[in-house]
Amino acid sequence: MALIDVISVAQISSVFTSCVMDDVTRNKIRERHEKFHPTTDRPTLDILQKYECALERMAKDYVTVHGYLLPSTYGAIHVSAGGASIDNKLDKAFKFAEWSNVKQAGKRGLTPNMYGCYLDERNSHLTCVYDT
Repeated sequence: MALIDVISVAQISSVFTSCVMDDVTRNKIRERHEKFHPTTDRPTLDILQKYECALERMAKDYVTVHGYLLPSTYGAIHVSAGGASIDNKLDKAFKFAEWSNVKQAGKRGLTPNMYGCYLDERNSHLTCVYDT
């Protein structure tokens, strides 16, 4: 019976850490994250984090699961992502002023280390979750 419990826990944890978007979309989000919020020349001012599939899943749940609450040490940015193509949607989404909130958190000593995003193409929204 203990073996079944171990297997169940392993299956559940793999579900929660697996990515929910396709690799192409995820890579486009990561590219724009770097393009619009560069980290290479000013790492202490901008928003350098590691992309995590667990946070991608949290971002999806944040917008698709009624009543889903992020843990208290996490934050989210939720912006419109209108456009004809995925590229247009992401280019527009990453230009919103809301992204400065992550930089401001860093200036207050709450620099995020990880992020994950979910592009809801049907409703044209991009949601990114950050740990703080």
